[in-house]
Amino acid sequence: MLKTIKLDDARLWDEIVDSFDDSTVYFTNGYARAVSTITDGEILLFYFEGKSMKAMNVACKREIDGTNFYDLCSIAGFCGWITEGENEDDLRLLSVAIEAYASGEGIVSEFIRCNPQIPSSMYECFGRKRQIGHSVIMDISNGDDIWTNMRASNRNCIRKSYNYGVTVSFDVWATEIDEFKRIYNDTMSRKKAYEYIFPDEYYDELLAIRNADVFLAHAEYNGVIVSSAVFFGKNRRAYYHLSGSDEDYAFLGSMRAVIYEAACLLSSLGYKTLDLGGGVKSRNDSLLEFKKRFVKHDATPFFVLDKIYNIQEYNALCKADSAGDFFPAYRR
Repeated sequence: MLKTIKLDDARLWDEIVDSFDDSTVYFTNGYARAVSTITDGEILLFYFEGKSMKAMNVACKREIDGTNFYDLCSIAGFCGWITEGENEDDLRLLSVAIEAYASGEGIVSEFIRCNPQIPSSMYECFGRKRQIGHSVIMDISNGDDIWTNMRASNRNCIRKSYNYGVTVSFDVWATEIDEFKRIYNDTMSRKKAYEYIFPDEYYDELLAIRNADVFLAHAEYNGVIVSSAVFFGKNRRAYYHLSGSDEDYAFLGSMRAVIYEAACLLSSLGYKTLDLGGGVKSRNDSLLEFKKRFVKHDATPFFVLDKIYNIQEYNALCKADSAGDFFPAYRR
């Protein structure tokens, strides 16, 4: 049976999420609430129970302008379907249940961002699977290896930061959240990435997540915070979420020290991986190259899934403009 849980039912939502060994912070009700402050549409938790398999996914149900139809889209971050106890019969039942839900709710299409660390047989039978980028994932299972697992050039840059007198501190109570927001917003404005400047309500919800670890890490120089980042994690998987640096202190290269020391802290707390993400909008850019310096191995491929439920309506919405990889094409 497939159920949908609404955002207001926080207790049931998180009870389901916490019952999965592979659930991540991106599935929590608190994170969904944070995203709801910057997203149009209704964010839902989809939960399936079969004979011996259970599965869940988080998606946003969005109105399609000028119609009575909707589509589904993964919320920002790595979600996608997580399954436990996979078997062919239950996977088939889940597929049928999703199709029935889509038909009953007027869902035209669905776009899913897959978690690069959590494979699922759903990805092999659900719509079109395609790679759109990479994610850099640090192995932090052994804290003693974090330093040597980085590229030599990155270690030299971190040493340089320390030689300048940069220190890193952790802010578990987010007492310096206003300073973080100032530095982060200035960074996004400088890069003309205005769509990534979030309202205060976003941070209020993010910092209130109850069933995950969320903290800030700051680099300081002569008593001034010069770089700052938000990290969060759950079930042994941590993520480098948001960050910014003061342009006046760029010569310090302090964000490298922030990431390195956060990785060490997370390792000491029992985390096994730290996902740094990829480039801007999954591009192969300078941000991705910066993150690659924290590992010696190749970056992990990042996949998405495209699913069309109502092909007739999809084609009508596209108005013959469905070329290329952008999905759904009618939102181009």
